[in-house]
Amino acid sequence: SGIWNYGGGIMLHCLYHSNIISDDGIPEYQNVKIIGHYTSLERAANAMERYRKIRGFADFPYGFGIELIFSKSPDHAENVNRVYRNAYIDYSAIDGIDTYFEGYYTSLDQAQKALQEIGRLSRFANAIGNLDTFEIETNVDQWKEGFVTG
Repeated sequence: SGIWNYGGGIMLHCLYHSNIISDDGIPEYQNVKIIGHYTSLERAANAMERYRKIRGFADFPYGFGIELIFSKSPDHAENVNRVYRNAYIDYSAIDGIDTYFEGYYTSLDQAQKALQEIGRLSRFANAIGNLDTFEIETNVDQWKEGFVTG
């Protein structure tokens, strides 16, 4: 039912890993990997423990974070197997990729209606091709492998 805002029962937790990529000791940019979205803090924490042992992630064990995304009525907690996220992505930004995340929705129809509304805003009027809706499966590790470090 529409966008899920903070202030209810269940919570969706986004597990991510972040580390600074540097060249010759000079920080270049922050590298963030979204590992997955989980319907409980316990599931997110269990995934984090699995990833602490994987190549690359093990080299930066303190780079993990769990972000609360939204919450709603408690009776939907275990039934949420996918959500839809709207985003604006500009690959031509001078300082890298410019990303703006608009929100999470419980149905594709709701997400696409919201995306049409966003497209009417002056900030996005000339960049409608950069707006998209992404389907996210919950309680599934999305990052399937490790990564190579310096």
